[in-house]
Amino acid sequence: MEMVVFVLVLLCIVVWKKTFRRETLRVYGLAVLETIVLNLYFIIPFLDYYLNVDVNINNTVDNVVQHNQFHGAYICQ
Repeated sequence: MEMVVFVLVLLCIVVWKKTFRRETLRVYGLAVLETIVLNLYFIIPFLDYYLNVDVNINNTVDNVVQHNQFHGAYICQ
């Protein structure tokens, strides 16, 4: 994603006469607005779940490493 944004910004700077016109900026604004509206189908349920569901994470990385090492094989085996 960052690479795409970097290339687009670089392209906009190279063709700045075509980029910074009223019509072009209006189209860019509409594209951003449409992208946000189309992504609301994911953002709204995600925020609802994030705010209303209590999720407890009981396992830590140390427990996972110890569990894997306990059931794992040694290098000499």
